Amino acid sequence: MKWVSHILCLLVGGFFIWTGVVKIAVPVDFFQNVLNYQLIGADLSWWVAMFLPWLEVFAGLGLMLPATRKGGLFWLAGMLAVFIVALLSALMRGLDIDCGCTGGSGTSVTFALVRNGFLLAALAGVFFIDKLCLRKTS
Repeated sequence: MKWVSHILCLLVGGFFIWTGVVKIAVPVDFFQNVLNYQLIGADLSWWVAMFLPWLEVFAGLGLMLPATRKGGLFWLAGMLAVFIVALLSALMRGLDIDCGCTGGSGTSVTFALVRNGFLLAALAGVFFIDKLCLRKTS
Protein backbone atom coordinates (compact mmCIF):
# COMPACT_ATOMS: atom_id res chain seq x y z
CA MET A 1 0.00 0.00 0.00
CA LYS A 2 2.90 2.34 0.75
CA TRP A 3 4.05 2.12 -2.89
CA VAL A 4 0.76 3.76 -3.99
CA SER A 5 1.58 6.70 -1.74
CA HIS A 6 5.08 6.97 -3.23
CA ILE A 7 3.76 6.92 -6.80
CA LEU A 8 1.14 9.56 -6.00
CA CYS A 9 3.82 11.75 -4.38
CA LEU A 10 6.04 11.44 -7.44
CA LEU A 11 3.19 12.25 -9.83
CA VAL A 12 1.68 15.16 -7.90
CA GLY A 13 5.06 16.52 -6.80
CA GLY A 14 6.40 16.24 -10.34
CA PHE A 15 3.34 18.03 -11.70
CA PHE A 16 3.84 20.97 -9.35
CA ILE A 17 7.57 21.14 -10.04
CA TRP A 18 6.82 21.23 -13.77
CA THR A 19 4.09 23.89 -13.49
CA GLY A 20 6.26 26.02 -11.21
CA VAL A 21 9.24 25.87 -13.56
CA VAL A 22 7.06 26.78 -16.55
CA LYS A 23 5.79 29.87 -14.69
CA ILE A 24 9.27 30.83 -13.47
CA ALA A 25 10.47 30.79 -17.09
CA VAL A 26 7.94 33.45 -18.15
CA PRO A 27 6.87 35.44 -15.08
CA VAL A 28 5.26 38.22 -17.11
CA ASP A 29 2.80 35.76 -18.68
CA PHE A 30 1.92 34.33 -15.28
CA PHE A 31 1.54 37.86 -13.90
CA GLN A 32 -1.04 38.54 -16.62
CA ASN A 33 -2.84 35.29 -15.78
CA VAL A 34 -3.05 36.31 -12.11
CA LEU A 35 -4.39 39.74 -13.12
CA ASN A 36 -7.05 38.12 -15.32
CA TYR A 37 -8.76 36.65 -12.25
CA GLN A 38 -9.55 40.22 -11.11
CA LEU A 39 -9.22 39.23 -7.46
CA ILE A 40 -6.21 41.33 -6.44
CA GLY A 41 -4.52 44.45 -7.75
CA ALA A 42 -1.47 44.72 -9.95
CA ASP A 43 1.05 45.18 -7.14
CA LEU A 44 -0.03 42.09 -5.23
CA SER A 45 -0.44 40.16 -8.50
CA TRP A 46 3.21 40.81 -9.30
CA TRP A 47 4.28 39.43 -5.92
CA VAL A 48 2.07 36.38 -6.39
CA ALA A 49 3.50 35.82 -9.87
CA MET A 50 7.05 36.00 -8.54
CA PHE A 51 6.58 33.94 -5.34
CA LEU A 52 3.93 31.31 -6.08
CA PRO A 53 5.83 29.34 -8.75
CA TRP A 54 8.80 28.93 -6.40
CA LEU A 55 6.46 27.73 -3.67
CA GLU A 56 5.02 25.18 -6.11
CA VAL A 57 8.50 23.89 -6.96
CA PHE A 58 9.66 23.60 -3.36
CA ALA A 59 6.38 22.12 -2.12
CA GLY A 60 6.48 19.60 -4.99
CA LEU A 61 10.02 18.64 -4.02
CA GLY A 62 8.94 18.46 -0.39
CA LEU A 63 6.18 16.03 -1.26
CA MET A 64 8.60 13.78 -3.13
CA LEU A 65 11.13 13.56 -0.29
CA PRO A 66 10.08 11.33 2.63
CA ALA A 67 11.65 13.60 5.26
CA THR A 68 9.61 16.62 4.11
CA ARG A 69 6.49 14.88 2.80
CA LYS A 70 4.12 16.25 5.47
CA GLY A 71 5.18 19.84 4.78
CA GLY A 72 4.86 19.41 1.03
CA LEU A 73 1.47 17.78 1.50
CA PHE A 74 0.29 20.65 3.70
CA TRP A 75 1.45 23.38 1.31
CA LEU A 76 0.16 21.72 -1.85
CA ALA A 77 -3.25 20.93 -0.33
CA GLY A 78 -3.53 24.53 0.87
CA MET A 79 -2.53 25.92 -2.50
CA LEU A 80 -4.98 23.63 -4.30
CA ALA A 81 -7.78 24.79 -2.00
CA VAL A 82 -6.97 28.44 -2.81
CA PHE A 83 -6.67 27.65 -6.53
CA ILE A 84 -10.06 25.90 -6.49
CA VAL A 85 -11.70 28.91 -4.81
CA ALA A 86 -10.13 31.27 -7.38
CA LEU A 87 -11.25 29.05 -10.25
CA LEU A 88 -14.80 28.80 -8.87
CA SER A 89 -14.85 32.59 -8.50
CA ALA A 90 -13.80 33.05 -12.13
CA LEU A 91 -16.37 30.50 -13.29
CA MET A 92 -19.19 32.08 -11.27
CA ARG A 93 -18.32 35.55 -12.62
CA GLY A 94 -18.29 34.25 -16.20
CA LEU A 95 -14.64 35.12 -16.84
CA ASP A 96 -13.37 33.49 -20.03
CA ILE A 97 -9.71 33.20 -19.04
CA ASP A 98 -6.81 30.80 -19.24
CA CYS A 99 -6.44 29.33 -15.76
CA GLY A 100 -2.70 30.11 -15.81
CA CYS A 101 -2.02 26.82 -14.08
CA THR A 102 0.49 25.55 -16.61
CA GLY A 103 1.98 28.76 -17.90
CA GLY A 104 -0.61 30.00 -20.39
CA SER A 105 -1.31 26.74 -22.19
CA GLY A 106 -4.93 27.65 -22.85
CA THR A 107 -6.33 25.46 -20.08
CA SER A 108 -9.96 26.26 -19.38
CA VAL A 109 -11.19 27.06 -15.90
CA THR A 110 -13.55 24.06 -15.97
CA PHE A 111 -10.78 21.62 -16.93
CA ALA A 112 -8.51 23.12 -14.26
CA LEU A 113 -11.23 22.64 -11.62
CA VAL A 114 -11.59 18.96 -12.49
CA ARG A 115 -7.82 18.43 -12.59
CA ASN A 116 -7.32 20.22 -9.26
CA GLY A 117 -10.06 18.09 -7.74
CA PHE A 118 -8.15 14.97 -8.80
CA LEU A 119 -4.88 16.41 -7.49
CA LEU A 120 -6.51 17.19 -4.14
CA ALA A 121 -7.98 13.67 -4.02
CA ALA A 122 -4.51 12.23 -4.72
CA LEU A 123 -3.08 14.26 -1.83
CA ALA A 124 -5.89 13.04 0.43
CA GLY A 125 -5.00 9.51 -0.64
CA VAL A 126 -1.36 10.09 0.30
CA PHE A 127 -2.41 11.47 3.68
CA PHE A 128 -4.69 8.55 4.52
CA ILE A 129 -2.35 5.87 3.17
CA ASP A 130 0.53 7.32 5.19
CA LYS A 131 -1.66 7.46 8.31
CA LEU A 132 -2.77 3.86 7.78
CA CYS A 133 0.81 2.66 7.29
CA LEU A 134 1.96 4.50 10.43
CA ARG A 135 -0.84 2.91 12.43
CA LYS A 136 0.17 -0.58 11.25
CA THR A 137 3.80 -0.09 12.34
CA SER A 138 3.03 1.25 15.80
